[in-house]
Amino acid sequence: MPKTFQALDFSAARSHRTTVRNPDAVMTEPDPVAAWRCKLVVDTDDPFYFDHPLDHVPGIMLITALLGLVRGIARRTPVRGPAASADAGEQGWTRTSLWFPRFCELDHDTELHVCPSIRTANWTVIATQPFGPVCLGTVQHLDADPFAHRKQVPGYEQAPSLRAIPGRLVHRARPENILLGDVRQESSGPVRAAVLQPGSDDHLFAVRGGAARTAEELIEAARQATVMLWQYAHGWSADVKLTLNSVSAELPISIDRRIPLEVRWWPKPANGNKARTSFELVSRADRPELVGLITITSQAWSDSEWKRLRSGRK
Repeated sequence: MPKTFQALDFSAARSHRTTVRNPDAVMTEPDPVAAWRCKLVVDTDDPFYFDHPLDHVPGIMLITALLGLVRGIARRTPVRGPAASADAGEQGWTRTSLWFPRFCELDHDTELHVCPSIRTANWTVIATQPFGPVCLGTVQHLDADPFAHRKQVPGYEQAPSLRAIPGRLVHRARPENILLGDVRQESSGPVRAAVLQPGSDDHLFAVRGGAARTAEELIEAARQATVMLWQYAHGWSADVKLTLNSVSAELPISIDRRIPLEVRWWPKPANGNKARTSFELVSRADRPELVGLITITSQAWSDSEWKRLRSGRK
């Protein structure tokens, strides 16, 4: 197994099972039964997570690790959740809501915590460092398709290009890490871009998902679109510094890689240096269908603002 897949120390997760006596305020369901925790393994030579120089742990690493931990625990316990359904090939969806209150620093250990609800397939997830949470939220398993009432979406004559968008627009140095195609603006319609496959067989997502795309892979495609929009639509320079503030997503547990996918969004101005964009995930069949929704909030910083912001890091 390539080291790019070794995001979690599962032995730590097994050996540190504890009963929750005073759950955090972020708990959305009563009666938590147990919590699992493990240490996040950060490899700054990883060709995906650290595709370009960073002074912090990237948000997509926390997303991938937390969702992977939920799946890993579900395989080892009777708690109902996304992993059991995915392994069995059962259809299902996940609703993920994550918030990033502060930077995850490279020079501090990061612990991942997962706490399932007794009554429903909900999981509270937290990534924390000595000075407090760096990511927190919930993951919920859904039996019913949340888009059943609005599956059909407009079709267009021309499919989005499968040519990768220039890496500078999505802050990716390695071509194999680009998951977004060139954008296409429809007249009086949305902006569209193809969701590309990972560029190598040993890529993190190719190994992690195998023949299926996972939720974190689709979130990364939308995150790259968010980065692109600060230059493409909001007028910032290519070297704009960005923070990921929150992610919410309703997605299938997995999607067969053979199914062509695209993201669609409607142009919307930024609110100063903050932006919130909702991306529709659409299967590009003869009759296009809405299969997912990803909403990302982000914030842009000038070089001088970034230096001030990061000068006080712990």
